[in-house]
Amino acid sequence: MSYFLIIGAAFCWGIGGVFTKMITPYGYTSMEMAFLKTLVGLIILSFAVLKNRSILKLSHKKDLINLCIISIFGYTLYAVAFIKTVNEIGVGIAGAMLYTKCMFVLIFSRILFGDIITFKKALAIFLTLMGCIFISGILTQGETHFTIKGFVWGILSGIGFAIYDVTGKKTLERNSSQTVNFYTFLISTIFIGIIVNPVTAITRVIETNTFFLIVAYGIMISALPYILYVLGLSKVDVSIAAVVSTFELLTAITAGAFLYNEPLTVFKVMGIICIISAVCILNLSGKKQERDQN
Repeated sequence: MSYFLIIGAAFCWGIGGVFTKMITPYGYTSMEMAFLKTLVGLIILSFAVLKNRSILKLSHKKDLINLCIISIFGYTLYAVAFIKTVNEIGVGIAGAMLYTKCMFVLIFSRILFGDIITFKKALAIFLTLMGCIFISGILTQGETHFTIKGFVWGILSGIGFAIYDVTGKKTLERNSSQTVNFYTFLISTIFIGIIVNPVTAITRVIETNTFFLIVAYGIMISALPYILYVLGLSKVDVSIAAVVSTFELLTAITAGAFLYNEPLTVFKVMGIICIISAVCILNLSGKKQERDQN
């Protein structure tokens, strides 16, 4: 059941591009979509806080600084950049570009924590790069709508996701995942709300009659996957969960192919295999090494 919960979370994240395609025609900006999605997620997570006030307690005051970094430079950057990537180059490629996070996690860990980049880690970086190249379609002509702007936004989404992972790693050692998630959504909502006009965003919801679509967007992409993922992690090792969650990539590629006629070519299949292989190398080999040391 834990594996199915993680797959369920990955599925929700994988259809994020589908919701983006559905909502964009109503005139929402990327920042407004990110704000509304995060706001809905915050409201739902707040119910857990009402039942358990200990979620609000942080182990150290300095964790608040880390949470601001996670929220602003991690979650917010990832959320906005992903939406722009979807609109620029498609659902499937946007899902693949997120997995450049594997490469950036290794680079940031090296810079911030002095982690050694081993041969296996270097191989994972290479496979991630090759996977993104294959999936992008730049090796073939006329098979996909690929732009430099979309590529840059895709890279930024991966960087944001990596910042979220690397910074969150230390914070999660001292605080529960519920605490980290709640503060991430709270700070992100406030930050994005300062940039966009919340009244304008909410007014657009009313004027376009998209209330239920926006609520579904917030639940399916923000609140529900985090809840499912946390429940799944209760009985599954984090490294294994990371591999299982690559179902997100398969979901995004499949959705793009069937719903938006994004071609599923041999190169894309090769790209998927490369990226999943990179995730497996990083997580399963790391877990094996940990068992050997114990």
